[in-house]
Amino acid sequence: METRAAAKRKATAAAAPMVVVQKQHPKRQRVVLGELSNFPNATQNKRKEKLQCRKNPNLKKPSPTEFISSSSQFDQPYVFDIYEYLHGMEMQKKRRPMIDYIEKVQREVTVIMRTILVDWLVEVAEEYNLHSDTLHLSVSYIDRFLSVNPVSKSRLQLLGVSAMLIAAKYDEVDPPRVDAFCNITDNTYKKAEVVKMEADILKSLKFEMGNPTVNTFLRRFVDVACDNQKASNLQFEFLSCYLADLSLLDYDCLRILPSIVAASAVFLARFIIAPEVHPWTSSLSECSGYKPVELKECVMILHDLYFSRKAAPFKAVREKYKQHKDLVLSMWKEEFEILLHIIDPHVDNCNLEEDRKRKSNSIASVVVQRQHPKKQRVGFTQPSNLPNFILSKNESLQRESAISWNNVNLEKPNSINNFLLSSQIHELDVWDINEYLRVLERKRRPVVNYIQKVQRTITSNNRAVLVDWLVEVAEQYNLLSDTLLLCVSYIDRFLSVQPMIRSRLQLLGVSCMFIASKYEEINPPSLNEFCNITDNTYDKTEIIKMEAEILKALNFEMGNPTAITFLRFLSGAASDYQKTPNWKIEFLGWYFAELSLLDDDCIRFLPSVVAASALFLARFFIDPKVHPWTSFLFECSGYKPVELKECVLILHDLHLSRKAESFEAVREKYKQHKVFKYVSNLPSPSYVPSNYFEDQLHMTDQQNLFEVTGCSVYAMRGDTVCKSATL
Repeated sequence: METRAAAKRKATAAAAPMVVVQKQHPKRQRVVLGELSNFPNATQNKRKEKLQCRKNPNLKKPSPTEFISSSSQFDQPYVFDIYEYLHGMEMQKKRRPMIDYIEKVQREVTVIMRTILVDWLVEVAEEYNLHSDTLHLSVSYIDRFLSVNPVSKSRLQLLGVSAMLIAAKYDEVDPPRVDAFCNITDNTYKKAEVVKMEADILKSLKFEMGNPTVNTFLRRFVDVACDNQKASNLQFEFLSCYLADLSLLDYDCLRILPSIVAASAVFLARFIIAPEVHPWTSSLSECSGYKPVELKECVMILHDLYFSRKAAPFKAVREKYKQHKDLVLSMWKEEFEILLHIIDPHVDNCNLEEDRKRKSNSIASVVVQRQHPKKQRVGFTQPSNLPNFILSKNESLQRESAISWNNVNLEKPNSINNFLLSSQIHELDVWDINEYLRVLERKRRPVVNYIQKVQRTITSNNRAVLVDWLVEVAEQYNLLSDTLLLCVSYIDRFLSVQPMIRSRLQLLGVSCMFIASKYEEINPPSLNEFCNITDNTYDKTEIIKMEAEILKALNFEMGNPTAITFLRFLSGAASDYQKTPNWKIEFLGWYFAELSLLDDDCIRFLPSVVAASALFLARFFIDPKVHPWTSFLFECSGYKPVELKECVLILHDLHLSRKAESFEAVREKYKQHKVFKYVSNLPSPSYVPSNYFEDQLHMTDQQNLFEVTGCSVYAMRGDTVCKSATL
């Protein structure tokens, strides 16, 4: 019988060989983490192939499609199916917002409010370092929600912050918490409100949160475009993203599919970087499925946004892309204008060699924008500096232009084309637009003698007192000149059909200003402020009631053109030919236009006549020795000097205080502020020579006094081809 110790030794001896065997097979041990190879075999093979391609220049270059599939980590057989699926998804009605939901669904929310919200969300995304995908998704959620749910103005920010919370959860690795989104609103909304709105959004969108955005398609198109892009890929990619982010600001882009916006952003980015090369290639056309003509409308919208012609006051996107030193995309030095023939149907077959040949044969392919001050909408009604675009032509056309202007027997070139480009209006449409405005100004006119025929207690002096006070109100609240002129137009139109007692005239004025500011201003004064400006003579109820009466009397037709509408068009034309700086013509023109409001005699003149007369007198003030009216201005306005004579003389009397001398608000406004360059203090001749009002053709043929500053055609770098000629 073995002892316990003997049995233990026997068991130990029997187990010893097993330990040895285990030590002989160390490879069978399981380690904690197996070592991973750096590259899979497929990737290593591709790498070798790429190295061989670089060493052997005779080998075929990989196609853009192969580049896309490798860069986007998609297998070749599936890349087209994936993007075909995304195209189908973006066209589904349930994932698309209504293109006109603000007009059809919303009651309080306006286009401007949407733009303000998007601009603020860009800042929020920057504050929390969120991806552009998150920003685009959140704006998409907002538009889709507003397409089916009316939202009050006070809850619009709550909708925006809740939509961004959902988008951040969907797209970000580490999304901000609800507390952070409450803090960004200065705790205007509580956590419970944000969570409840989040639930409302998810329910309205039926939890379908994965709709493709512009960035989804932009990645693919950028990969293809980078293959032939001269600039660094990073710079081009950021420029495309910048244009895509700008598209969020424009309500008009809702009607355009995200894939079209992405393709248009790539088109415009390529054009900005390399304008000498056609921006659309056959590879881009193949992978996007779009021809240049299909991108035309969207490219023009993005281009206007890029140059701040649209959404100018909203700076968040522009500031975001200004910050990085090496990628200053929103301050691009070369500012190019696109000619429409680049996107015409005859360039749909976008072969690169054909593009270069067509480009070299084009008469005018690119328009250069001259440097101008920032186009900001500021207080005291500063008019924007209209960009003056000068058409670039080849040498033969330059010689023809110079010859035609030096030879009076040759037909003068249609120089208005240059100015049409400066107004961002298609050459074929400008006359229709101008004709429409001319018809509209005749339809929506006051009765020229309503004070004598309609009113019983109101006199011309009462009207002038009211207008003078409204100028001060506009100054007090930093309202635009457009608002002031619209307001006076509403007053005259209302008084043409409704008799008014003298004691309610101020109520009419403040109510019209209230309507005009809501129509024209980005941030109009509140109703309380208009009550306060009258020393609370009228309460809210009275102003609202008068507002309703005005709207009813005017049949809700509030968009009539004013003198400022036509003055912008004409002052841009005059600035191209005037030797003095643009601001003198612009501010003098605006000064005379506002002076005309004081005199009820000016009611009988069409707004276009007042605008042309103001420009005539402004040019005369600056250079009295030169005839102020050119054939080009006659062509733009349609008025001869003799047709402007009466209105010009009235404006001249108003400036010299021969009329309305006791009403100083307009004169003080343009006398005190540096922003207006003190134009009301400029010296003025005591009379306008009568020969300046003679018939233009008679003057040029008989007296040779009509000096026309000729068509200044500039080459791409701004070199003058022909300056002036005397007919």
